[in-house]
Amino acid sequence: KTVFVSIESDTREHHVKSKNLHGIKDVSNSLSPEIAKYAQKPLVPSLPRSFPFKESCSELPFITLRGCKRIGETTEFGDRYELDLGQQDLGSPTVTKKLTLENSTSQPIDYRLKTVFVNDKNWLSISRNEGTLEALDEHNRQYIDNHTITLSFSTNNRNVYSTYLIVENLSNPSDTKTIRILMEVVARQNLRRGANISLPNNHVFDVYVNGVDIGQTQIEMLNIFYGHEYTARSMVIHNRENVPLEFTFQTNLDYDDPTEI
Repeated sequence: KTVFVSIESDTREHHVKSKNLHGIKDVSNSLSPEIAKYAQKPLVPSLPRSFPFKESCSELPFITLRGCKRIGETTEFGDRYELDLGQQDLGSPTVTKKLTLENSTSQPIDYRLKTVFVNDKNWLSISRNEGTLEALDEHNRQYIDNHTITLSFSTNNRNVYSTYLIVENLSNPSDTKTIRILMEVVARQNLRRGANISLPNNHVFDVYVNGVDIGQTQIEMLNIFYGHEYTARSMVIHNRENVPLEFTFQTNLDYDDPTEI
């Protein structure tokens, strides 16, 4: 993190009441002309009243990330993104997603990628963990150096996977990008059984929260402990129409609620 400090000299005169001073004489007249000339100068040279913070920050190189969803505005901790793979069939071919890093500034950028958990390598592999994005060519401004990062996800084990991928800008530590990655691997037969259930209603779609049990309409967490993260819960949305449907999710929690769902 870069901190800019502006140091200014204070050349204001400080007046003290004469009645509190005893035995102090004005000796300025007794000094030689050479010494008196330097005594009248401030000890510290004055600096500009303001530091061009915004101008300096704008000169730092930054990375443009493409291929995942941006969440919220830029904070003091950097930019936040999300890559939600949804439900994947157990044993299906490896799922791949591509991220693109671009440099549209006039300075080269060294970057590094890493995840937060050691066990992430069991289900997630990254095509490259570091590199250098070349600076923008002043003679050919249409050319922007970019690197494609391929993320490969394994579906060999049934589980709910969640991690954070950190993209570090080594040339500008304030430009850090955090990507939350989510994926759930479920048994293929459960999805098929759920889709074949016929109900005596005219629903356009149905939501299953407990496998193929159509009688349960709530996700029950049962025994949970404070300070722990629980991710082994999911839902299945069954579209009963022969046309694609778009879905949105809403919650009764406030946007800044500390509960992360």
